Amino acid sequence: MRMMLLRTAVLFALLVGLIALPSIHPFATQAADNYAFSTIEVPGSSLTVASGVDLMGRVVGYYSDGAGTHGFLYNNGAFTRIDYPGSGWTVALGISSNGQIVGSYGASDAPSGRHGFLLAGSSFSSFEVPGSTDTIARAVNNRGQVVGEYRGQDGSRHGFRMSGGNYATIEMPQSGSGSANGINDSGQIVGAAGSGPTATAFLYDTSYSKIEFPNSSFTEAWGLNNVGDFVGQIDSAQSAYRGFRRSGTEYAIIDFPDGPAAWDARGVSDLGQIVGSFTGRDGKTRGYQATPGTLRVTPSNFGSITALTDVPGAIGPIGVAGAAGPAGPAGPAGPAGPAGPPGPAGSAGPRGNNGARGRGGNPPLLPTLVALQSALNTAHRAANQGPLVQKAIGNITQAISNLDSANDHHMAHRNETAVVRADVKPNFNPPPRPAPNRNIGLEGSLARLKEAFDLLNEAPAGELGGYRAKVYADIAAGAANLIAAINSANAEFAATPTANRQ
Repeated sequence: MRMMLLRTAVLFALLVGLIALPSIHPFATQAADNYAFSTIEVPGSSLTVASGVDLMGRVVGYYSDGAGTHGFLYNNGAFTRIDYPGSGWTVALGISSNGQIVGSYGASDAPSGRHGFLLAGSSFSSFEVPGSTDTIARAVNNRGQVVGEYRGQDGSRHGFRMSGGNYATIEMPQSGSGSANGINDSGQIVGAAGSGPTATAFLYDTSYSKIEFPNSSFTEAWGLNNVGDFVGQIDSAQSAYRGFRRSGTEYAIIDFPDGPAAWDARGVSDLGQIVGSFTGRDGKTRGYQATPGTLRVTPSNFGSITALTDVPGAIGPIGVAGAAGPAGPAGPAGPAGPAGPPGPAGSAGPRGNNGARGRGGNPPLLPTLVALQSALNTAHRAANQGPLVQKAIGNITQAISNLDSANDHHMAHRNETAVVRADVKPNFNPPPRPAPNRNIGLEGSLARLKEAFDLLNEAPAGELGGYRAKVYADIAAGAANLIAAINSANAEFAATPTANRQ
């Protein structure tokens, strides 16, 4: 039975049973570092916190009102309330570009007895770290991996990662406690080692490293994106604190307008949008969204999309999931499985060692497919659905079809392992935006196309029966149509009287 690449795109469905709230018109203030800030405040709330943002600019968070605490989704100026069925309170903390939302819920506001949840489309699922007395899910990536924190039998809080139903403790060695706050698609994690004012922020990649904002005695890292940027807060765990971002090797304070009493930064998208909360001089806490003057288009780093790595320093009874192998038993001495879809994760060992991988390993074209599916989803969600965008959608759909055919060829010719690069690289640079929030969706789709092109440009497997060249051509055509659509929209915007622009 031949191995077929996954074709199903995870689309964001309407949240069935949730209550749509009135939309608001947030103000925008341009700060000195060229970010446009918008306030996010649920009407009638006493507190609003924005905690996660995706590639499309959709924001999740939570708010409190006379009826309790609720999660929310904020999209295109409108709020949708998120309540876990039958719960006393709900908070939404993270969102992936696939539209999956994670958070926590419980019967009361006690610091124990909470549960994590995952909302996919209109379906909720609940989970707890085995043996824990309290679980909070803080972030989810596009691979469906979830990170957060739990209270163990020792009474301390620890970070965790859940992947494929398997749990691993994420904890900086010798720290004794902590949390995992954010995860990107390559599996990098940011979090905290220790607790309270002495906690230390960390970045986990293949090893743990400390995150220390220059000349600050306290640093908390809350979120990170696929290009390696991360955000958080400095100075103190309690007010007053300030939000920061790190891009590349540069740290910077988020220059929040109007000098609030305190502000943090809790999430950052691949395009550089930042969300968080601030406490104004009136003492009220509100959410915010900060959009940079130029959105980033640097491609994500998927790394090995299907492999899970061992976590040095993992403690407790929870092992790390073994790496997935194509159909066939997993384990240290299991026989090779026949070619087929990736099999279930290997059994977790006492130290979390990876299980043996079946014959075939990771499909070399899967990262390219994931990027193409994301480009397609993003184009479908864009506000501009004109003829040129429809042509681009057709190009991307054809690229996915040709990539499936390329994979069929690869399965029949596994001895072909050469990397065959494209002769010419298409233009993936979006035209300048005439206004801060114009063409965000199309720019996002274009960025994912560039990512797909770069991934295919590095993928082994030879000429793929001529289908590699066809996928290159499909991607180039899709990029050209997206750029043409942006130029057309910009021209239409420029011709519109200022008073009629939206």
